[in-house]
Amino acid sequence: MKKVLVIAVVSCALLAACFKNLGNGPTYVSCTPVSASDDEAKIKAFCAADSVDYTKYAVDTNYIYYHYSAAGSGPSATASSVIFFEYKLTLLDGTVIGQSATPIQSAIVNLIPAFQLAAPLFKKGTHIQMVVPSILAYACTGSSSIPANTILHFDVTITDLD
Repeated sequence: MKKVLVIAVVSCALLAACFKNLGNGPTYVSCTPVSASDDEAKIKAFCAADSVDYTKYAVDTNYIYYHYSAAGSGPSATASSVIFFEYKLTLLDGTVIGQSATPIQSAIVNLIPAFQLAAPLFKKGTHIQMVVPSILAYACTGSSSIPANTILHFDVTITDLD
């Protein structure tokens, strides 16, 4: 019986050692985002190579570069709008990361910061290309298919907004 008690105590001690950080809260790995100004030279080079006349749209120190294929009509979206949109997302090297075959519905507040910033540019029927600094996309965390600190190119058509 004493043997079983000793084994139980030792097992508990070993398990406790495995969970020693439970009382200290989670441990996070920090990352360093790239600022929009640090991405700007790459964005300008992409825009020049793409031979499309992109316009810089800035709010405070944040910005995107965009080009309308169609400006759309009606009221502009706001940060609280729900939009219906089709998109194609590529890296600057042309690698396609994602695209929709049918319109997606989402509240703008649930999308990446670039869409929130660009909301006033969206109207029903808008077809817009946006080059987005990494800080307004997935920043230094990235996502399952997008590396950290990656500049993104969106081709978006707003099919409707609410």
